[in-house]
Amino acid sequence: IQYTTKDGLPSNQINGIVEDNKGDLWVTTDKGLSYFDTQSKLFKNYNTDDGLLSNQFYPQVICKSPVDGKIYAGTTAGLVSFMPDSIINNKALPAVFITSFKIYTTQNNKTTTSFLKGIEQLTQVTLNYTQNTVTINLLALNYNNSNKNLYAYKLEGLNNSWVALGSTREITFSNLSPGTYTLYVKASNSDGVWNEKGTSLQIKILPPWYTTWWAYMLYTLGAIALIFAFMRYRINTGIKKLKEQQALRTKISSDLHDDVGTILSGLAMQSQMLTYTAKEEQKKSLLEISSMSRDAMERMRDTVWAMDSRKDKVENLVDRMRDFAEKNLALKNIEHQFKITNVETKKIISPEKRQAIYLIFKEAITNIVKHSNGNKVTITFTEEKNKTILVVKDNGSKKEKSNSDGLGMGNMKMRAEKIGGAFNTKYDNGFTVELEI
Repeated sequence: IQYTTKDGLPSNQINGIVEDNKGDLWVTTDKGLSYFDTQSKLFKNYNTDDGLLSNQFYPQVICKSPVDGKIYAGTTAGLVSFMPDSIINNKALPAVFITSFKIYTTQNNKTTTSFLKGIEQLTQVTLNYTQNTVTINLLALNYNNSNKNLYAYKLEGLNNSWVALGSTREITFSNLSPGTYTLYVKASNSDGVWNEKGTSLQIKILPPWYTTWWAYMLYTLGAIALIFAFMRYRINTGIKKLKEQQALRTKISSDLHDDVGTILSGLAMQSQMLTYTAKEEQKKSLLEISSMSRDAMERMRDTVWAMDSRKDKVENLVDRMRDFAEKNLALKNIEHQFKITNVETKKIISPEKRQAIYLIFKEAITNIVKHSNGNKVTITFTEEKNKTILVVKDNGSKKEKSNSDGLGMGNMKMRAEKIGGAFNTKYDNGFTVELEI
């Protein structure tokens, strides 16, 4: 069997070999003394760091004393003698220290360096995000031979595996991200015995202020403030437009009432007065003009009322419905009862919905006056489960259906659908009209 430096010899130049009392071999070379364990087949080398006078041994100058087994070997610096059994492995655990902490600070594309003072006593280091590159120096105290110490480290938070440094005592970390890390360091003595406990240091890199939780809170509050300001602006703008629209509606309704109403009223009166002096064949036409003028004036009043922004509450609708029912049902001596249940009369109602409800109600009352033979009408106006329900019921008898829609049911249904409502009619001991919105 051949052994070389690949197997652990310090050099392939062998100057002498001697066997000790245990049967193990001691080999001299030009780079120190080597011990070969014949059982484990492993080499252990010694040099001037371990106390030899020189690493250069003379060829064939080595022997063992037959008396006590002491081994003698000649070096270029003198004679070396030792008892093989007295050489023991170093089992002392080396103390491990962090001796320096160098910080590289980068700002405005310029990098400066500084050393952290008192690093030997610190267990935690806090740096800002511009100080995310550091160099750390280590030292393991081994009273036998510190030059043979080996080092290893791991940085939890970045790499949880141990990284071997060999005999290098310096570590550099570059561009560490903001966060908390823990550096663990361990070292071995000259005989490869590791101090697993070693030492540790917590390194905390603070994030930029604009990525901290309180910065994000400020961003959130700022966004909320902007949204609030925008919504307030939109609301104020909407209120302003609404007021402008209400003012315009009021003006138009007043102008229609004052101007057009006066004209229609005058036309109705004049045409009726002309009938007193007109010829017999002209009276019918003049009376039709008077009737049409009054009908147009009535329709115009309904439109003016619907447009008037001062009439946008439910109570205004109810008052007009009461007024119309009392005025028209009394013409045929029809009793009526107006019931209002769970209705918030001060609530605002849109002009479109207000006009549609009133016109449907008006058509229903007009149909009763013109076509019903009943003498009693019940009107119910209520709110249930966010729905508005209007029911108009008389006690008239049932009539045969005609081919024509003379009761205006189509118009009432169309108006109901236009405001998102449902329109139904039925006969149950009287004719019933029901509107649900």
